[in-house]
Amino acid sequence: MAVIREVTLATKDGKVHFSMGGLGREAVLLLHPMGSSCRAWSKVMDALADRYPVYALDMLGQGDSAKPRRVYSIEDYARSVLNFMQATALPRATIIGNSVGAMLAAQMAVLEPRKVRKLALVGVPAWTDEERSERRGLMDQNLNPDGSAKSATLEDLKASWVHPTPELLLQINSDRAKVGTWHQNAMAAILDCDIRAVLPQVRAPTLVVYGEKDMLRNHEQFVLQSIPGSRLALVPDAGHVPQMENPKGFLELVLPFLEKASAEAGA
Repeated sequence: MAVIREVTLATKDGKVHFSMGGLGREAVLLLHPMGSSCRAWSKVMDALADRYPVYALDMLGQGDSAKPRRVYSIEDYARSVLNFMQATALPRATIIGNSVGAMLAAQMAVLEPRKVRKLALVGVPAWTDEERSERRGLMDQNLNPDGSAKSATLEDLKASWVHPTPELLLQINSDRAKVGTWHQNAMAAILDCDIRAVLPQVRAPTLVVYGEKDMLRNHEQFVLQSIPGSRLALVPDAGHVPQMENPKGFLELVLPFLEKASAEAGA
């Protein structure tokens, strides 16, 4: 089994905390959902690192990474991950992103296509303009006066998780507490981003992944039709974060995609 290490690295945007492990040439970069951390990949990290060099980041403003003073857009976040790749001398990687992590992954593939071998977009929120406007109007209901996120309840988790547990709730609220007042900035960046305009520009081979019970599946056909040659993979018995709820099912779908990527790179 690969050894997983916790590392903090200085980049152009500030310090970035990440978990890393594994050997080989075909690096895999993991980008977590909003208000989370690299722990969102903890249940699949070992299996991935047994085959590839894997990097799971705490995105800026979240986890144990830096919180820059200026407000970041989704494009800025994507550039910060590209800067991380430069700082770690990663010339190219397959990017697996969940939720806002999927938005960053798609944006990276458009900004620097030569640096992105393949994409796995997990639960990408391809909201319409109307949906983004509606969510922006409701955003304050989930925030404290200082812009930090309100603590979640088990009932709250039912919107995104099929099997919420007290242990999961504790992890989510712990991650949210680390984000603090940066939460408001990050949510605004998500809602200001028209990812529907970005997706048709993606040219990297793409696997579109949703948990079978993800509430965002109503947009999966739009995502598939927007990205040429993309294909759909559904993780059974899982919601918006399928790698945590059904890691075995997630790996059964994603590993063949990664292995095909490696075979093509070696051809």
